[in-house]
Amino acid sequence: VAKLLATRLVNLNRVEVLWRPVTNHLLEVIIHPLNRLRGWGIDVITMLVRSVIRCDYSTTLKENQRLQTLFISPLNELSSTSFVDVQQK
Repeated sequence: VAKLLATRLVNLNRVEVLWRPVTNHLLEVIIHPLNRLRGWGIDVITMLVRSVIRCDYSTTLKENQRLQTLFISPLNELSSTSFVDVQQK
């Protein structure tokens, strides 16, 4: 999980290419039965979303609906999981 975060943060300039594979893997982590691993997955997803929102893009994020949807979709997945601890975070 930590390696995925580090890889993702280094490659923020290629966000559109790497976003889905990395976040999809992390979304698999948040359904793991081990609470601690789920917690790490949640923390990494939320940290990544915050990081990509803070970045500068050629077209501002406010004007780019596609990127907005791309970045917010993992949070939507977090809220639709059956684990209460994931939904709360």
